[in-house]
Amino acid sequence: EEAAQEAALREEAEDAADKLARMREELERQVAGWQLGGERAVESEALWRRYEALTAPLSQELCEQLRLILEATVASKLQGDYRTGKRISMRKVIPYIASGFRKDKIWLRRTKPSQRQYQVMLCIDDSESMRSTGAGGLACEALALLCGALSRLEVGQLAVASFAERVRLLHPFDRPFSAEAGAYMLSRFSFAEKETDMEGLLRTVVQTLRLAREQQRAAAEQMQLAIIVSDGRRSPSWGDPSLWVRRGGGGA
Repeated sequence: EEAAQEAALREEAEDAADKLARMREELERQVAGWQLGGERAVESEALWRRYEALTAPLSQELCEQLRLILEATVASKLQGDYRTGKRISMRKVIPYIASGFRKDKIWLRRTKPSQRQYQVMLCIDDSESMRSTGAGGLACEALALLCGALSRLEVGQLAVASFAERVRLLHPFDRPFSAEAGAYMLSRFSFAEKETDMEGLLRTVVQTLRLAREQQRAAAEQMQLAIIVSDGRRSPSWGDPSLWVRRGGGGA
């Protein structure tokens, strides 16, 4: 009986994997046709919804993994034993009375971190090599996966940019993320630009993150993260990004 159950589970897993593979192949064909055609705005919302459906299980799994890595930074839960505070701990009222009002640490304060306030900038390579290597469809899938996981986690603020010959900001930090925003971002990718200016990308990332931090009142506590999705193929306009890597790492 156990062997039959294991066989059934394996068959179910194989069927699920085949279904996902077929969905991915169909999406890649649609994206290829959508990039060559001129009706991106019309089809982008339907494509985004399909990418969301395709990546939903992995998005949930990634969300739980990021929950362990990206610690809560904002204290919003009540805890503690204080003589003053915002709310009384009802569990300590009876001991407080029984002690003759001596055990007076009965108050709670919002000192337990439970929310995240990160600024995450996601950068997607829009160069022609991404299409020629078959990485364009994977980049769109990665975009949906990462946006879905970060939104589920309620990570804070999310910005998205495309880069190749130049950097384009597709979604700013101060705008809430939505399916419509995802569809708009998807419609902006062509994977047709000939060159990749990696130095220009990192310069823009460092400057954008610096400006976003300055706009936050708690700038010293603001945690920031940049994620770059690319095939890593160098072009003559690649430049030397090492200076901006050092500046970004040092928070300059």
